[in-house]
Amino acid sequence: MVRRAVKYAEYLRISFLTMLAYRARYFVGISTYLIYISVNYFIWKAIFENSPQIGTYTFPQMMSYITIGWISRSFYYNRMETEIAQRVVKGDLALDLLKPVNFQWMQYSRTLGEAIFRLFLFTLPTYLVALIFYPVPLPHHLSTFIFFMAATFNAFMIFTTLNYLIGMFAIPLQNIEGLSYAKSNLMLFFSGLLIPFDFLPGIFKNIMMILPFGGISYIPLQIYLEKLSTSEILFNLSHQIIWVIVLHYLGQMAFRYFTRKLIIQGG
Repeated sequence: MVRRAVKYAEYLRISFLTMLAYRARYFVGISTYLIYISVNYFIWKAIFENSPQIGTYTFPQMMSYITIGWISRSFYYNRMETEIAQRVVKGDLALDLLKPVNFQWMQYSRTLGEAIFRLFLFTLPTYLVALIFYPVPLPHHLSTFIFFMAATFNAFMIFTTLNYLIGMFAIPLQNIEGLSYAKSNLMLFFSGLLIPFDFLPGIFKNIMMILPFGGISYIPLQIYLEKLSTSEILFNLSHQIIWVIVLHYLGQMAFRYFTRKLIIQGG
């Protein structure tokens, strides 16, 4: 067990160091996320201009929702599916299958290494800079912040297991660029990042809450804004974990199925 953990920790370390070598692009990324926050600020400011409150949200709450939402995304975001597709096309997947490691856990380890890099050199700097222009209050209770951190990590796991599942389709399809692009854009809406589910008709909100995507943005942000009771928080954390397990095993089954007849390009 310890040997296995050390083995995957090495993939995590290598991924972190690889990202460190290309750290300059993340300074550009900080500017990009600040632009996203600024654009949404002016949009919601115009919407709230004639009303101090819309639904259960005040303008300061909405700005917290938008700011923390995009900053959190800078932590959990990854493009594992395109990396898997590149390994398939280049023929590297064949070599991965020969290694005495589980391919799925190897990819998780690499992505976690990227997430740790993002946390310290992308997420935290973005948060500090954003505070200068858009002051966002911290939760009133320490327990709320702890629950939010747990929910954000679960969001990372949902995002990662979903990307792994999408990446598996690169094995039979070879090219999943269109699928990946569609997934990335749809995820902005279905995760609740662009607009809170509270603004949707009741039936659509219920559907969104059943699906795993709300666990990526909407649930963590509801926790941060302290709109949920402790029992509701625990329920939603459990909901996130269940979807992580479901998506993990779906990815596992997809890998076993698609690698039965594996066509390797490149080499």
